[in-house]
Amino acid sequence: MATVCDKGRPGWSRADGPVGQFDDTVCTFVSLPGLVVIALVVASVLIRGQWLFGIGATVTFLLTSILVASWYATHPIQAAALAEGCVTEPILPTATLAALCGLMLCRTVKPGAMH
Repeated sequence: MATVCDKGRPGWSRADGPVGQFDDTVCTFVSLPGLVVIALVVASVLIRGQWLFGIGATVTFLLTSILVASWYATHPIQAAALAEGCVTEPILPTATLAALCGLMLCRTVKPGAMH
């Protein structure tokens, strides 16, 4: 089981204790897909391009979908990592990404276009 956590969370050890929701959120947002989402959010806010908000919402939705799909996957390796304590169910990262996706999607629609 130790090899599972060595590959999934290289800097984690049993002495650190089980991974919490905040740690999992930080790990999600410092990964390459998370950094892409952060870059898209920042670029969208700075440029204020409606198309960029749409791209950001799409990428954020895809990352959220991947997290949800991995959450419901019952793979033995993931079950071993969960039992070991180096991963947790991604509740907070999923909720944060879903909120970002919703906010970016709201900015994609022009004001008054829904009437």
